[in-house]
Amino acid sequence: METVGEAQAERVGQSPPTKLHDYDLVHELSNRLDALCRYAQCIANAEGDADVQRTWRDLERQELDNIRELKQLVAARIEKGEFLDDL
Repeated sequence: METVGEAQAERVGQSPPTKLHDYDLVHELSNRLDALCRYAQCIANAEGDADVQRTWRDLERQELDNIRELKQLVAARIEKGEFLDDL
């Protein structure tokens, strides 16, 4: 009997016609927004340790840049009518 994982492995590279990369963009944007919320908590947790807080703030700034880039890409695809245009 074939397991679910084996069945999925057999289908790798045989994606449905849906543009899964659009899903990937939205999913990654969601993950990074979640991370942004966690950074705020990490900064608060590191109160009294300037070096650690500085590191968390640097990572937070980098994450904001990543979020902006993903957001712009999704917006551009929507404006062009390319976002999930096969649905």
